[in-house]
Amino acid sequence: MNELKKKKTRNYAIDFYRFLFAMGFIVGHIAIVGFRSFAPRESASTFAFDTMIIFIALSGFFMMQHFKKCQAKAAGQNIHPVTQAWGYLKGRIRGMGPWFLFANLLGFVALRVWKQTPVTQWSTCSAGWDWAA
Repeated sequence: MNELKKKKTRNYAIDFYRFLFAMGFIVGHIAIVGFRSFAPRESASTFAFDTMIIFIALSGFFMMQHFKKCQAKAAGQNIHPVTQAWGYLKGRIRGMGPWFLFANLLGFVALRVWKQTPVTQWSTCSAGWDWAA
């Protein structure tokens, strides 16, 4: 039998809010790290904290929704819930891990270039961390 499957529609308003709060989070951190002319440090950290709460809440909600969907697919396979959770975590790490490492490397290089740290000093622990003071 040929059944018509209901096509899921994507809620672009939620995507917009996630993008908006993620950008607020990034801009707040950029201001905290060292662009003092961008915003005062205190207001930037408050802004970053406020947007972080909303971004993490939205992301956590959708991540849990995705996990429940994956869990429902594996329901008939007799897989222990702990094994399902670890499998889901491994899949997320495989998917997001390279992007996480790339973003950290990009931030590392950008901070050292912005602070004009010579390349020969990039391997030292304290190079470029004077922004925290």
